[in-house]
Amino acid sequence: MSKKPEKENSTKHKEPKKEVKKAPKEEIFTEKSRENKEILQLKQEIEQLKNELYQYIRQKNGKLFVNTDNELLNDLSRETTRITFGTSPMVDFIGNFIESNPFVKLKCKAATDPTPMADKPTIATQLIGKYNFENIFKTLNALL
Repeated sequence: MSKKPEKENSTKHKEPKKEVKKAPKEEIFTEKSRENKEILQLKQEIEQLKNELYQYIRQKNGKLFVNTDNELLNDLSRETTRITFGTSPMVDFIGNFIESNPFVKLKCKAATDPTPMADKPTIATQLIGKYNFENIFKTLNALL
C-alpha cells in the first residue's frame, strides 16, 4: 500500500491590520491644491509688482502700452498716461488674431484709421503660438 502524501497546511498567515490615522481636514491637500495655491500666490505677487511698476511710471509721468483685453493690466493702468491696444473698438490700436498654424497671422490698424479691418493686409510672422499675438501686437503698437 502506498502512503498518501500529507496535506499542506492551508491556513495562511494573516498580518494584523494597520491602524490608519486620519489627518485633520485642514491638513489634507492634494498635489493639485498645493499647485493651485502656489499659482495663486504667484499671480498675487505679479499683480503687486505690476502695480508698483505702474505707480512708478505714473510718478515719472511716463506712458504705458496696455493690452485692454487683459482686465488686470487695464484696471491697474487707468490712472496712467497710456496707449491702449486690444481687440475691442474702444482702444487706440485694434488687432485681430487670424491664426497660428504654426506661425501667427494677424491684422491691425489704428482706431482712427477709417479703412475697414477686412481691407487691411494680413501680417504673417515667423513666431509660433497664439500667446505671441500680444507680443507682436504690442511691438507694432509701439512702432506706430
